[in-house]
Amino acid sequence: ALSDVYCVNNTVAYASGLTFWKTTDGGTTWVNLFDFGSRAAAIHFLNEMNGWAVGDFGFRKTTNGGISWQPVSIPPSTRNPVSLFIADINRGYIASGEIVDKTTDGGLNWTPILSSGNSFYHDIHFISESIGYLTDGRFVLKTTDGGTTWQKVVRLGQGFFIELHFTDANHGWAASDNGLVVRYQ
Repeated sequence: ALSDVYCVNNTVAYASGLTFWKTTDGGTTWVNLFDFGSRAAAIHFLNEMNGWAVGDFGFRKTTNGGISWQPVSIPPSTRNPVSLFIADINRGYIASGEIVDKTTDGGLNWTPILSSGNSFYHDIHFISESIGYLTDGRFVLKTTDGGTTWQKVVRLGQGFFIELHFTDANHGWAASDNGLVVRYQ
């Protein structure tokens, strides 16, 4: 079963689960490139060659388009990572249930930026160095200071948010477990 898909452009995309797949023809054909040995919860790519994955195996990085993956240090506070967002070669975020961690040095060091005993952070997406969004059960949270503070900006009546993505500062979507899609414009 697949757990995440990442589209680099209109022809190149990656899919992950227990194994890692790539398409170069917009999804018509897929090639299995790598077997993680356990489930990859999330993948994120900066371009066709440089990507990261988190899952039961920890945190890994590829520099050759997913042919091979090297272990990267993971925050000690991270348990069961479910989402990641890599903004650039140095700055990235990992959400793992009740904790969100941030790196500014390519994963060498991590700092918890959000922690709660009663939340479930599921997906994270930044549109700039300071503005980011995070799903937390029935809520979408927003930061305007790089993750130092967060505010609830959307509340779902039933269900919970499972996916969040922005194409730019003015266009974003969040999807819930019960099929509702919320659009930010």
